[in-house]
Amino acid sequence: MTVGSTPSRAVVVGTGSRAQMFTEALARRPRLRVAALCDPNPVRIAHHQRLLKEAGEPEAAAWSPEEFERRLRADDIQEVVVTCVDALHDAYVVPALRAGCRVVTEKPMTTDAAKCRRILETVQETGNH
Repeated sequence: MTVGSTPSRAVVVGTGSRAQMFTEALARRPRLRVAALCDPNPVRIAHHQRLLKEAGEPEAAAWSPEEFERRLRADDIQEVVVTCVDALHDAYVVPALRAGCRVVTEKPMTTDAAKCRRILETVQETGNH
């Protein structure tokens, strides 16, 4: 999290019911800004936009999963919260770590040993968490 006056920019990946507690919690943190929501479902993104509005926060950018990796750097994201389908966690955690982001994922971290190994190897390779 940024210590200065500029809030860290976060993306919430996956906007299903499990993500709601993350969106609401991040919206209450003055040093964090939910800058983007990433999900293939525009209805779920719209629900999270309402949560942000209710918290007095600005609307977040809506990303499709296909643009996730490209937009991490383009939109200057520092924090990534992964709450999508468990079997897809590694598809977002790994590129986020490689982009230098701090990553939080709900449990389970992933669904099999190969995906877990991929995430842990990326942590060792990048030194990011």
